[in-house]
Amino acid sequence: MKRCTLFAALFSFSCHLLAATDSADSTASAIVINPSQIASGDSEQLEQQRQYYQQALKALRQGRQKAFRKQLAQLQHYPLKPYLEYASLQPRLHKLPRREVDSFLDRYQGQRIADKLRLQWLRALKNRRRGSDFVHYYKASLADAKLRCYYQYARFRTGNEQQKQDALQQGLKLWNQGKSQPKACDKLFAQLEKQQLIDDKLIWQRYSKALSNRQYKLARYLQKRLKAEPYATWAANASAASKKPHRIGNYAQFADQSPEMLAVIEHNLRRLSREDPQAALKHWRHYRGSHAFKMQAKGHINERIIQGLHKQDQSELADKWLSDTLAETNPTLLEWRIRLALNKAQWTDAQQWLTQLPQEHRNEPRWQYWQARLAQQLNGEDPAPVYAELAQQRSFYGFLANEWLGGSYQMNHMPVSIDETGVEMLETIPAIRRARELYHHGDTLAARREWQYASRNFSEQQWQLSAEMARRWGWSNQAIVSMIQASYWNDIERRFPIDHHSQFAHQSTELDIHKHLLLALARQESALATDAISPVGARGLMQLMPATARQTARKYKIHLANSEQLLEPHKNIELGSRYYRELLDRFNNNRILATAAYNAGPHRVKRWLERSDMQLHFDAWIESIPFKETRNYVQNVLAFSMIYAHLLGSDSRMLDEKEKTALL
Repeated sequence: MKRCTLFAALFSFSCHLLAATDSADSTASAIVINPSQIASGDSEQLEQQRQYYQQALKALRQGRQKAFRKQLAQLQHYPLKPYLEYASLQPRLHKLPRREVDSFLDRYQGQRIADKLRLQWLRALKNRRRGSDFVHYYKASLADAKLRCYYQYARFRTGNEQQKQDALQQGLKLWNQGKSQPKACDKLFAQLEKQQLIDDKLIWQRYSKALSNRQYKLARYLQKRLKAEPYATWAANASAASKKPHRIGNYAQFADQSPEMLAVIEHNLRRLSREDPQAALKHWRHYRGSHAFKMQAKGHINERIIQGLHKQDQSELADKWLSDTLAETNPTLLEWRIRLALNKAQWTDAQQWLTQLPQEHRNEPRWQYWQARLAQQLNGEDPAPVYAELAQQRSFYGFLANEWLGGSYQMNHMPVSIDETGVEMLETIPAIRRARELYHHGDTLAARREWQYASRNFSEQQWQLSAEMARRWGWSNQAIVSMIQASYWNDIERRFPIDHHSQFAHQSTELDIHKHLLLALARQESALATDAISPVGARGLMQLMPATARQTARKYKIHLANSEQLLEPHKNIELGSRYYRELLDRFNNNRILATAAYNAGPHRVKRWLERSDMQLHFDAWIESIPFKETRNYVQNVLAFSMIYAHLLGSDSRMLDEKEKTALL
């Protein structure tokens, strides 16, 4: 598998991200490439151009400039020629004259590679302290905090009087953030201090933001700077309450009604809710009456207090306060309360709180199912009419209803209508042509970025057609993403591609795991992106953590040279399937528990089983999983497995009788 190519390294691209955003917002026309020059059907000419491209890359890597220029000259109409030129220019930016940069930016105006060069050029100009040039080339959509600060500083240093004053005002906005700013902002901020633009009121505003963001080091620094009253006293009181939240009960010290003080009160009430929710409720009763909090803040404070009371076995008090404040309660808190009742098998309480949900929430399949389920549990009412209606849906709850009815799962497959002329038109878009070539050369991340650049103004129909285009390229992940962007959910063949069929089939046979279940895991974990790396480091199709992969490899004597191998589909599928088999064995072949453990870890699942005391029906156990991510994960994998079973021609059920009757 080609992953991090020389090409990607030259361009400083990260090679293994699941999703990447492109900050460029240029809408100018990209350079037009005549499709007749390299027609999609002229495979021989296209293959030759691809070879020239690879040879040019090799020559550039080896420093053979003459050979590089010769190969470059052969690529007059190849979509990736700009990338080669960029790779040649980028190492020389620290000494490059403006005319070469201008020539590149003019020729490739509207292409993301032009913005890539502009960004590198801005950094070079900053390092060379060329303020006037920096202002000239600056583009706000490309800038991070360092460049934004330098831009305003350069404007202050080189601009006219009006520009200087505007730069200072923009600098104040950069300064007044609830987090520390990079050192690159120090010179700009020094000018703000010199001009005496940072007064105590502004410091107090930033102090309260820092406190709410738990940026305590920054808050302490700002507090020391406050000298004028009442701000110095307010900050001292806020700081004392932050260390000892009970001090929020000194009402006179927090009588101010400014937005900053309201934020301080909210912050400390939420903190106090963790250690002494009864005291937090007492003080909240006071502040609710004396201060004008926004509805959102009221909901957040109520949520923390009510959850804190339940954790300290003050359920009666918590429920009374919830009943008294229903008008300002977020539906998510009511849903949390329903799940808490389900987890404790308190069916009457669950039904009571479910009736308090807004009607639009009660109409969701999840809560329609539970209304019927609870009515059956408590009153013996027949849930079949509700289940029959739900069973028409392609969803976890639709499939779950069919588990009780014993009917067939409804897939409601409605393929998108493919206009071949529309697909051909999309394929002529220069950025799409570049994306296709990048994907061909194995640089999926760069291909994804070009795709995003090209599609930023796509219509729903164009997204549908682009999904088909990606499917034809063999780029399943992009087909899935495109269908999501199109908000078209009923074309299950394009939304659920069957990739790496032979590898999954082999592991299915070898480990006695349904192939559709393994595919569902991979689809949920990575949307079939082989280069996926999560924020915590999970890698590849089945999102394996390196430590878990190493442990699994050692246990089953599977060769794993390094973590990079986890981005190879066959290795990832082998190790991921082995690990899932291990979880199935650990949890008595129960797919619900094994799937939850694959996402949240087996130790958490064991703890959740202890919490439920192995007394819950499977559906209540799933619904009351405390992590929203894991709860949705389990439901998705089970539902996806049935979609894949349908596509593979299998009549398997989502759950077997043992799984449905076991108490968890």
